[in-house]
Amino acid sequence: MSIDTGRIPCRAATDRHEVCFNLWAFAEASTGLIRRISGKAYILDGTDEQNSAVLRSLAGTDFRTAATRPVPDHLGVIGRDGRRIAGAVLPGRLSEVSTIFGALLDELSVLPVQLCTVDGRYAELPQPVVEAPLYVLTVVVEYTDGRLVPGVR
Repeated sequence: MSIDTGRIPCRAATDRHEVCFNLWAFAEASTGLIRRISGKAYILDGTDEQNSAVLRSLAGTDFRTAATRPVPDHLGVIGRDGRRIAGAVLPGRLSEVSTIFGALLDELSVLPVQLCTVDGRYAELPQPVVEAPLYVLTVVVEYTDGRLVPGVR
């Protein structure tokens, strides 16, 4: 069985759709060191306040279904022994979102193709363009007993 595809333009439900992100940084409880990050893309259609509320409501659980990535190797901290620890940052640097999460955001911004039907034929549904996306960043504290505790406000 084949699916008929075409390039008939689909109409989006609203022009307010925007790509938003939940981002997570995983910090070791004992040191605060962050070596892993993750993120998830969403298409939301509210105001910034509404979309932020949705992202915050999902931040406490959705990190469990998002694949993690290492912090980029070009980032690092100086350890107590004076040696550089590559692929790590401290929470004080989390305001540098594009530096820490840039490659991950680029990856997450490639949205999957979605289809809609127009006159009985499948056509590609235009996805929103990712420009200055709204995001919520949550630190997840990793304890040595295996607990992961998100710092959701």
